[in-house]
Amino acid sequence: MSYVAFFYVMVALRLNSVGANAGEPPLSMRDEELTAIKSLHGLLDDNRDGKLDMHESQDFVSSELGHPEGSEKSNKLHRNDLSITFEELWESWQKSEVHHWTNKDILTWLENQVELSCYSETFQQLNITGHHLPSIAVNAQQFIQVVLKITNIQHRTKLSVRAMDIVLFGPPHPRLTYWKDAIVLVLFILCIILLLWAVFHRCHTQKRIDCFLEESRVYEKELNELKKKLEQWQEAEEEEE
Repeated sequence: MSYVAFFYVMVALRLNSVGANAGEPPLSMRDEELTAIKSLHGLLDDNRDGKLDMHESQDFVSSELGHPEGSEKSNKLHRNDLSITFEELWESWQKSEVHHWTNKDILTWLENQVELSCYSETFQQLNITGHHLPSIAVNAQQFIQVVLKITNIQHRTKLSVRAMDIVLFGPPHPRLTYWKDAIVLVLFILCIILLLWAVFHRCHTQKRIDCFLEESRVYEKELNELKKKLEQWQEAEEEEE
């Protein structure tokens, strides 16, 4: 018995022993996952030696997934392992965050990352979870056409490629629009500055007005005193005459 066949048997036995645990998918679904991951490993393994090396993964990422940063993605997949066997890829998938995605997580991914929200209702009705992603990635047994009922070729391809991406490399980074956030932050700071300037200018203007009014009252008082002295002087002159 080959090592791969022995691995299948051991995995099947393990699934039988833990399949009844809470949160575990049915055995048939786990078998489908296993088969799909095996197919995905075969897609990347160009020379069919049973091991996925850095060169093969870089070529696959660049050509099939359309990522210009093939080496970066490949490093994320391999980490410190220069060659990945099917068994290692399966174990990596079992530990992946995406593997445990709920239907809600899948719907969020479908709408925000894949941008195919038109199929959200179908995914919700079928309760598609992370366990289905390998089958979507390789379109196992025409899963996309038969189960999901997606007839549009472009949509099928896009869905398959995006599923392949997250199965291999994990969940995507949120689409953080840093430049938009920066613009909003700058505008907010400018608004604060303008508000503070307006308050300062108002206070300064009010202070100047108060000073002007105070000076006006002083001038008015002095003028009244001067006027009173002038009247007294005129009265004094009239008395002398």
